[in-house]
Amino acid sequence: MTSKYWKAPKNSAELIDAVSWAAGGNLSIESSANSRTVLALTTAKGEEALLLHLINYDAAKTPLLTGIDVRLRLPEGRAVDRVEVLSPDRAGSQPIPHKPLNPTGTERRVQFTVPRLEVYNLVVVHLN
Repeated sequence: MTSKYWKAPKNSAELIDAVSWAAGGNLSIESSANSRTVLALTTAKGEEALLLHLINYDAAKTPLLTGIDVRLRLPEGRAVDRVEVLSPDRAGSQPIPHKPLNPTGTERRVQFTVPRLEVYNLVVVHLN
């Protein structure tokens, strides 16, 4: 999955700052992933879990990314039971340690680190 035409705009940092400003600094997801990694956050049916899809679009040049830090905003009144990662790049699921941020406040978040990403990962954040 490569393209010689896929480049970030020269003002990409300004665009990111503008989106953050428009959201009041309250983005649903923040990550240390590089610009060639796409993250998409969805909610499972019944809102029992958050599903975070990670895709490495630069896998041909960078076949392994490690230590991707993630912070997610949780739905109101929900807490995290457990976090796990699944990938077609390896068998089974792997539990991921997580840390609640602002656990008693109104804007609850969870922080965790995705240990490795080859091409595709699905991180499941189980809620209670």
